[in-house]
Amino acid sequence: MQKKVGTILNEELLRKAKKQALSEQTTLNHIFEKAISDYLMRQSGVKRKFSAVDMSFGSMKLSRKVVEKIAREDLYEAE
Repeated sequence: MQKKVGTILNEELLRKAKKQALSEQTTLNHIFEKAISDYLMRQSGVKRKFSAVDMSFGSMKLSRKVVEKIAREDLYEAE
């Protein structure tokens, strides 16, 4: 269940968070939840297990055309 909260943030921090959300194609809410969750895990001493998706999300900016081309390639084609 989600609950709406209100807070006051540093203007520059908010600007950077919005920019990051745009670059990751996600919501500002997701950025805040992830940041708070990561902070709480670090404070509790729990080590977070990152999945391959977590570690690589957003690291390659490919156009739709390139992704479609890669998807059509024959994976077993001899080179």
